[in-house]
Amino acid sequence: MAYGVDFTGSNVTLAAPPGRDDVSALHVFRNRGMVVSCWELEPAELEEVAQTGRIFLSIMGQTMAPSFIGTESIMREFTADFGILPRQA
Repeated sequence: MAYGVDFTGSNVTLAAPPGRDDVSALHVFRNRGMVVSCWELEPAELEEVAQTGRIFLSIMGQTMAPSFIGTESIMREFTADFGILPRQA
């Protein structure tokens, strides 16, 4: 299963909800109405993505906010378009 990882530019850590041992804290970059997180895939997941070209996004709740999924370089370009480029190492 993919898992959230810390990354250069993260500036907030979102805590797991109380009593949820199945949810980890998540490092994010948050600024001007945008929240960016970084996820790492297991080798088997990478193989499946390479074969299918598909990933799925699951959000808890009854609706889904506008979302964007991309590589680090694409995400940096995307956030730069909004003038909120995370700092680089």
